[in-house]
Amino acid sequence: MVLEPGTDPAAVRDQVAAIYGITLEHTRAFPAPLASMLRSWVDRHRQEDISASLDRLCDAIRRDRRRELRNR
Repeated sequence: MVLEPGTDPAAVRDQVAAIYGITLEHTRAFPAPLASMLRSWVDRHRQEDISASLDRLCDAIRRDRRRELRNR
């Protein structure tokens, strides 16, 4: 795909990502190996209600996404 001159690449990316069945991949740099971070999170929240813990995780993911969008 070649974009027309003057086309906003971020707008095109968002339009393509909105098409059902299309996914985008991103490379992320975590402060530690992801498996270790997940194990640590599970250990910290082991005594909590799993639904409540997962809700907090989803909230954290949403906050990160909003922060990422603001920083573009």
